[in-house]
Amino acid sequence: NEITYLEVAADAIRQADPLKRPVWMYDPGHRDAASLAHTIKHLDICGKGMYTNYSGQRENRVWVRWTIEQEIKAIEQANPSAIPIAVPEMFQEPREELLPMIPKWVRHDVYLSLMTGAKGIMVFSGWRRPKFPAFDRYFQAYAECIRELNGPLNLGQVFLFGERRNDIRVRVFRGPSHVATAHEEPVEFPAVAALDVAHGTHRYLFLANSSNEPVRVVVQGLPRTAIMAENLFETGDRRLIRPGQWEPDLEPLEVKAFRFSPTDMK
Repeated sequence: NEITYLEVAADAIRQADPLKRPVWMYDPGHRDAASLAHTIKHLDICGKGMYTNYSGQRENRVWVRWTIEQEIKAIEQANPSAIPIAVPEMFQEPREELLPMIPKWVRHDVYLSLMTGAKGIMVFSGWRRPKFPAFDRYFQAYAECIRELNGPLNLGQVFLFGERRNDIRVRVFRGPSHVATAHEEPVEFPAVAALDVAHGTHRYLFLANSSNEPVRVVVQGLPRTAIMAENLFETGDRRLIRPGQWEPDLEPLEVKAFRFSPTDMK
């Protein structure tokens, strides 16, 4: 009966809306691809709760990747025209000693979801709820990501319209190579996610460390000539990468984005 109601309601919205805006119904965080496939048949947007801390995944934040992968699989199965989005949290007050972690949590969860394939971010929620003094810390952390995505760096366009490539290879050289979710039956993923993407005249490399330990990775597949890599999240950090392998370090939950100059990678 609930699915019938969803179908009727979605059809009624589409018939009544002259602007033909996309229809989305929030799905709860525990739903997997098989469950999401039932609802996405009748929707235009797939977005389930990605409340990492609230869902008991605070120390297992690769759950973000599992979440978006479930949405993408459901879309492939039931409605290929639908759009996957990330729904990260901004409502639960952390313990006082964990407050300094908020910027790292937010940056990791936002960027890993986009690297995995999310096409948008819907933060829950913007309400200044009672007993939530961490609101401003969370808000500023999300705002910083928003400026990177929609401001001068324009990284939102890179994620939406860039061409994903696979000629740059990344593996963990030092630190944990894999991490897992905190499901009853844990799901394992590489500790460091990498996205190699071409957009316009530039190439970008995004790295996200989902482990709670520092790691060093080996980056291979770069050109056989020296290239200039600009660290987009550290103003003024430009470095010459000489031929051979490159070994950047990432702190726990750190995300890095590098842009290579136009003449270096075509």
